[in-house]
Amino acid sequence: MNDTGMPLSENQYVRELFSALQENGKSTEGLSALLGHVSEMESFVKRAEDTISDMKSQLSEMKEVQNHPVKTALQNTIKALERKVAEIKTQLNELKGNIVESCTNALAAFKEKGVAALEKLASVFRIKGGLQAWNKRIDSIIRDDDNAVARIETFAAAYHSAGRACKN
Repeated sequence: MNDTGMPLSENQYVRELFSALQENGKSTEGLSALLGHVSEMESFVKRAEDTISDMKSQLSEMKEVQNHPVKTALQNTIKALERKVAEIKTQLNELKGNIVESCTNALAAFKEKGVAALEKLASVFRIKGGLQAWNKRIDSIIRDDDNAVARIETFAAAYHSAGRACKN
């Protein structure tokens, strides 16, 4: 199927289908747009994972407030974000697998039926509605991430301010 760590554009079946479309004068616009959207989603997942890692680091630096309720709340928020990102990552990997499978099936149909099989391909790669739903979900997760980061930064600032006050 698909190595989920590999970009779709490097997958053998995706490349072969892309070539078959180009060689037969068919539009690659839908397939290109789909690959671009998947790439954007992969970038989002990577950024979200990096942000979560940074948030965990910031919280771990606050050793003196191990049992503070705010820290516990922030840890719970981070865990929830991790679950959401993991869910999106799983769905993205399934989407990538489905795309590769679709490309494989399209290539088989092309080899069996010829150029006529490529005519129906445009509709296969028009999944705008599904991608828009993903965008809404990703926007929600970004807002959650931003809110959690803001809470951590506010807590960290208050924590450091209190520490300075105690020293004085």
